Amino acid sequence: DEEITASLNFLRGLGAPTKNWVMCYPYGANDEKLRALLRRNGCAIGLTIDEGVADAAKDDPLQLPRLDTIELPIT
Repeated sequence: DEEITASLNFLRGLGAPTKNWVMCYPYGANDEKLRALLRRNGCAIGLTIDEGVADAAKDDPLQLPRLDTIELPIT
């Protein structure tokens, strides 16, 4: 809770928006308590370390998978 509050205060100090922001979970760690905290603080999207393509129609916006660009083929 303190880390999120401190981070948002830092962003406010820079004049950056603090609504509808994106969280990239450190090492992918997250749980329902953290996601509830993020919702209360205006977080719109949470990116996990789970590899995959997000489905906006069914995925929880605070538990979205992502593609690791290191794993993508280069052609």
